[in-house]
Amino acid sequence: MSGRILPEEMTDPGWEDLCHLAIQICDVATAFIAFHDCDGVLIKSWAGKVALQSCAIPPDSPFAVVTSSFLMIEDLTASKVFCRHGSVVQEPFWRFYAAMPFASVEGGPPMGFLGLLDTAPHDLTPAQIASLRRLSAQAARLGELRRLRDLDGAMRRLGHELTHRVKNALAVVQAILNLSARSSTTIDAFKEAFAARLGFFSKLQSLVGGDSWQAIRFDRIASAALGPYENQLDAPIESCGPPAELATDLAIMLGMVLHELVVNAARFGGFSNPAGRLHICWSMERRDGKSFFCLNWREHDGPPVLLPDHEGFGLKLLRRVLAAQFHAEIDLVFAPEGLFLSLLIPLGNAEVEMKPSTSLPAVQPVGGPSI
Repeated sequence: MSGRILPEEMTDPGWEDLCHLAIQICDVATAFIAFHDCDGVLIKSWAGKVALQSCAIPPDSPFAVVTSSFLMIEDLTASKVFCRHGSVVQEPFWRFYAAMPFASVEGGPPMGFLGLLDTAPHDLTPAQIASLRRLSAQAARLGELRRLRDLDGAMRRLGHELTHRVKNALAVVQAILNLSARSSTTIDAFKEAFAARLGFFSKLQSLVGGDSWQAIRFDRIASAALGPYENQLDAPIESCGPPAELATDLAIMLGMVLHELVVNAARFGGFSNPAGRLHICWSMERRDGKSFFCLNWREHDGPPVLLPDHEGFGLKLLRRVLAAQFHAEIDLVFAPEGLFLSLLIPLGNAEVEMKPSTSLPAVQPVGGPSI
């Protein structure tokens, strides 16, 4: 009888073979290989007549205490430390225990041990102990190979993720360049708008990373966009919403949309005078078994809103990126009392490959507000 206890991807068949060899050499009922973990000791593999039922040895268990030298208890019932342990006084009534520690190939404290158990008192000869030491060293080598394979896999995944992020970032920069050029009336206006958008995009990129490159909390995106304007109004910005995590590609695009909304509000809308107000609210919703991200942006008490006389960068982002690539439902109202925007975005399509806007039709811009 043998087993791995942990999922196959967390163990190695070679450890099971070592357990079988330890049983044959030392003539015991059960052998196992365990590694130290922050929560105690994890049994990676075992073999023998008596099955081990758990993959974890609690840190307060005497079986989890391993010194830097070989440990052997010939009769557990005679040990003050082990005699009252549940597995000694109850099934399977262990009587013998030995543990040969092993360290990593670089040395240092023990990283794990090869353990032996039997239901009868036992003793090991010097030759058996020497063989057990060689088997435990082999277990350490297998553990190191396993760690290197896992590290190689992690590096490959990181490289793939980095390639994806760089490719998307370059596509976004190209889109910012193209859309800014088509929405600017002069070279100086283009330079100013492009620099501001590129600067904010760089700020958004700094939010990527940490624990995960896969998602960004929307409240952090909103804070990055609104933070510089919070002190310009007589009343604080009203915001509400959970710490919703969104796929990075979607979060970046929503951040760019917020930036355009904020810039437009500062020039023509609710941020253009101290009496202006802004309410922004977001939520995660389930509709017909599908997940959606909902965002509402409402300005009021600013100057009267005029309909834009050309399609600005913000409108292009809404219609040609959020709507086309993320399938967002958009409700944009240029109400006289203040701009209102509502977005409903299905999350199943949140992680997409960004497409550079290289073939957009030219737009002849004129003066007036735009988003």
